[in-house]
Amino acid sequence: MAMRIFKNLFNKKKYDIQFFCSCPIDEVWIRSTLFNFHLNKLKVQLSVCGDLDPKLKELYLNNNIEVIDGISNTFKKSASYECTFCITASSGINRNIYKTKAYKLIHMPHSLASFHMIYPEDAFFGYDEIFCSGPHHKAEVESLNKKYNMEISASEIGYGKFDLLQEDYKNYQINRTKKENSDKTKILIAPSWGSDNILDKFGPELSMLLIENNFEVIFRPHPIFFNDQSSNLKKIIELSKNNLLKLESPLIGDESIFFADILIGDYSGINLEFAALRNKPVISVDVKNKVANFNWKNLGLIPIEIKIRDYIGILVEPKINKILDAIYQLEENIQPNQAKNNIYDRFLFNKGKCSDNALKRIYQLYK
Repeated sequence: MAMRIFKNLFNKKKYDIQFFCSCPIDEVWIRSTLFNFHLNKLKVQLSVCGDLDPKLKELYLNNNIEVIDGISNTFKKSASYECTFCITASSGINRNIYKTKAYKLIHMPHSLASFHMIYPEDAFFGYDEIFCSGPHHKAEVESLNKKYNMEISASEIGYGKFDLLQEDYKNYQINRTKKENSDKTKILIAPSWGSDNILDKFGPELSMLLIENNFEVIFRPHPIFFNDQSSNLKKIIELSKNNLLKLESPLIGDESIFFADILIGDYSGINLEFAALRNKPVISVDVKNKVANFNWKNLGLIPIEIKIRDYIGILVEPKINKILDAIYQLEENIQPNQAKNNIYDRFLFNKGKCSDNALKRIYQLYK
């Protein structure tokens, strides 16, 4: 009966839910929720500004999900489709630039990082609701509302990408190869973007130091680095071509997260993904903060990517010898830390169940 009533409320609109991506990379964060809504008989549309990966597009089309993508799919065209709700992982979207007539414009975060330092001050002002990934997001939305006299709803949903990571990790464990079970300690270096980061600072030098000390190195830069390749990234590419390390693009997959023993990062959301998925240690290099909002301190909250570093591993100075020392310190204890078995509770709601909670929330919005 509840489902029939729900469908009757929706039937005046062409789509129950439009999932909008201002660029193709934002698709991964809404994928599990989109498929769950489709399986529950809601009429969904995926709208992407730009060309969606052909294999992904085929996946959607094979499941009878409508996909609109390509460079001709402008904000104006995409917003013209009638829908009851519009859900997007893209930040900085508001009804002035994206003129959707959806009843609710909803944001699903594309990072576990905090909202108020690495994003522009007004990046989240335009949403009616935010599907918060963790307790910090909810606190930040509530503080934004109070400071700027807004009424953005903050619901405890979860992290869409984590649904996929958890499922893929289970499949990886079933199908893992002997090569990935080699005796060498596997070090994943995952630099984030920003004016001060471990790739541009000493990426090749750090990689070579680890290689010379008999570690297996996987280098995974933030996708932004591939758009305009720096001299250091080109050096990393050459090391990869010479089979000295493995270079992994986040645009291709997440395999290295599944088999790495230790992660070295700065302020990337992957630090939190790795800690939650593997419960293994993270070395956080204390580079300069990534700041897009210079008023972030006015909110009175410490960003989670700063606050959590000591809890999920070791914070080190930006010196390669200090990083090597930290690796040796952690190497004897790279098994999951049972004392911190629920380490994710501090930054993740509903681990691996984001799509289910998003569906429940959509039902609630019509009550």
